[in-house]
Amino acid sequence: MQSIPGHLSPYRRTPDFDQTNVSDTWLNPHATKRNVWGKIVVVEGRMRLTFLEPREEIIIEPGHPGVVAPRQTHFVTILGIARFYIEFYR
Repeated sequence: MQSIPGHLSPYRRTPDFDQTNVSDTWLNPHATKRNVWGKIVVVEGRMRLTFLEPREEIIIEPGHPGVVAPRQTHFVTILGIARFYIEFYR
């Protein structure tokens, strides 16, 4: 699993999402912007993070966030009941 480079700082955090209010944006393929890293933090439950190129799937859960590199195409799948937020770094 990749990690966010240590010299970057968080600059934005989304509100909490769950299976009832998650935007379709997060459930469909999309990519972070140039020079922006994302960290998907699961507070409750489990999610699958899918990267498209190269194809890879990982399970993220409390204590094991998902990290997305700049311009990396990905999407999430909520596995049951879950609550999460996303932090953006640059």
